[in-house]
Amino acid sequence: MQDAGHTSKGQARTRLTPRRLQFALLVAGVLLGLLAAVNLLIAAGAILAGQAGAALVQLTGGLAIPFAIWLGLRMVADMLILQQGGAGWRAAAPVMTHPPDKPETAASDDGPAYPQED
Repeated sequence: MQDAGHTSKGQARTRLTPRRLQFALLVAGVLLGLLAAVNLLIAAGAILAGQAGAALVQLTGGLAIPFAIWLGLRMVADMLILQQGGAGWRAAAPVMTHPPDKPETAASDDGPAYPQED
């Protein structure tokens, strides 16, 4: 029987903490930002060479693809945060900012109230 804190080779597993997750997202964001910067430089070179179509593709792809990857990683990180749910993680449920409507002001199933016709 294996211990829950160790792998099959006896190496200790490290627990995922908010600090580690933030650092991993920071590193991924910096690398993706560098990738976007390189693509922008290539697009600038294509503009100088007179290749407007290639520059447009480089510009849009060079910004959209790294951003989409970062956004996907961010969503995975949020799912991990919700899955862990332990101490040190931010609250999963949003905080209610106002009390619920009173019954007399709440919407009814009858639709909007129109003035009476004579």
